[in-house]
Amino acid sequence: MTTTSTQIVLENPEIEAYRLRLLREAENKALNVGQADLASQLPGYQVAGFSPQQLAAIKAVTDRGIGAYNDCLTAANTALGAGYATTGEAADTLRGADTRAQFTDAQRALGQAGGAAANMTAGIGGIQTGFSNLMQQVNVPWLLIQHHVLRLLMEILAQASLP
Repeated sequence: MTTTSTQIVLENPEIEAYRLRLLREAENKALNVGQADLASQLPGYQVAGFSPQQLAAIKAVTDRGIGAYNDCLTAANTALGAGYATTGEAADTLRGADTRAQFTDAQRALGQAGGAAANMTAGIGGIQTGFSNLMQQVNVPWLLIQHHVLRLLMEILAQASLP
């Protein structure tokens, strides 16, 4: 079984009376109750005058004429043309700067460095094989051999210079 309850919350009686009076007054204004027309209900209004700066601008246009700004537009157009020409010169300079060969040279140097690194890796593998054979023939602790190998490799790498 379902039950429904309704709760009515009331304002302070003075506030409730004021709100109802305000709503009634708004409705009367909206429906022109007791008034000849809507315009008679609305308050009058005034327009602010021009500021001193606005008056000075109006006077300047009146004194100099409507087209007095043409000199400024001509100067701006000249400056824009100069900027456009400078941009064109920069584009021509960049078109003439062919850097493709530099990328090829850099790629070639990178390939040589990779080859050198591969040779060093192969050399390290050969050293490791040699020491492995040495370890089988000589009774030296493997840890001591590894220490010497690593020190030698660090010296080789420190002295190695890539082309």
